[in-house]
Amino acid sequence: MVSRCKDCSPIQIWWRSAELCSVTDQVQDVVLNPRVIVEVLSPSTEAFDRGEKFHRYRRWLPTLTDYVLVAQDRPVIDHYQRTRTDRWEATTLEGLDTSLHLPSIACTAALVDVYERIVLPSRGAGG
Repeated sequence: MVSRCKDCSPIQIWWRSAELCSVTDQVQDVVLNPRVIVEVLSPSTEAFDRGEKFHRYRRWLPTLTDYVLVAQDRPVIDHYQRTRTDRWEATTLEGLDTSLHLPSIACTAALVDVYERIVLPSRGAGG
């Protein structure tokens, strides 16, 4: 799914995979100029999402300003943001009391809202 609106509600960004400026491939259903990409991590794809896929995004998507990796088993989000000097800065957000800020699309999402309907594993005495 794709969000074409710039002023989204805080949680809306999580139900979309990209924020774009309306350029799509005419032959395939491919977004050519996303600004934000959000990946929900899974055990089988996490290494690829963090490694080769992110490398390809950085190389092939000059419009990309934010790459967001969302853990599905704990309230942790890794946010990679492109700087003005074309470097990428990483920030890890942990816990339900923090928020993700995406200035490139004027959006803020509280992790408590992102994980609102997610049943997280409970931490027992040993963990």
